[in-house]
Amino acid sequence: MQTPPLHEDIGARSVRSSSQRNTTVTCPQSTSALLVASQERDALELALELIDLRYEEHCARMELEALFAEGGLGCL
Repeated sequence: MQTPPLHEDIGARSVRSSSQRNTTVTCPQSTSALLVASQERDALELALELIDLRYEEHCARMELEALFAEGGLGCL
């Protein structure tokens, strides 16, 4: 049985170690991606809450306008 030359062993080790380094480099990227996704979700939730509050405000103004138009508030 023939053994591969030494330089091939070193090359294989080099590929393995670089793939391990890439894995550790990817971890912070995936962590930052999760952080960005979480921040985007939080921003979306805040935007939806703001939309809901503006809708409620709009509905309240419409009701007030209707009451004023009907004279239901007893104001001049």
